[in-house]
Amino acid sequence: MLMRTLVAAGVGALAGRGFLLTLTEFTNLCTGGPGRTGCGASFPWMIGPIFACWLLVAAVLIHLGFRLTRSGYVWPAAGIGSLLWFVSFLVLVHVRIDVVALDEPDFVAIGYLILPCVAFVVGALFRGRPSTARGLAAE
Repeated sequence: MLMRTLVAAGVGALAGRGFLLTLTEFTNLCTGGPGRTGCGASFPWMIGPIFACWLLVAAVLIHLGFRLTRSGYVWPAAGIGSLLWFVSFLVLVHVRIDVVALDEPDFVAIGYLILPCVAFVVGALFRGRPSTARGLAAE
């Protein structure tokens, strides 16, 4: 259980950091200085595909990490973690824009880094265990 938690936290941190860096670099490219036209109205539409790519990367990394540690039931953990990360991302965006109207980069960065870690750890912990009842009944 400890190995699943460590793998999930590491994958969540890596995916959250990658997502944050990708958004930061796209923003820097959009407002990079004189001579650049910027991304315009299309940039907010890129957040969804970027997020989906990092969800896929996280699911594959969870799969590889769980296979290396010989944990079973990989895809339920990846699915639960991805779903929780998506829902918590939507809540963070809603809180940031509608409720609090925060534009502080620290709040957003901490949220983007902490939420995937927590989501994938919860997904790893609640992914279920192999049933041993069948093994005991056969004996």
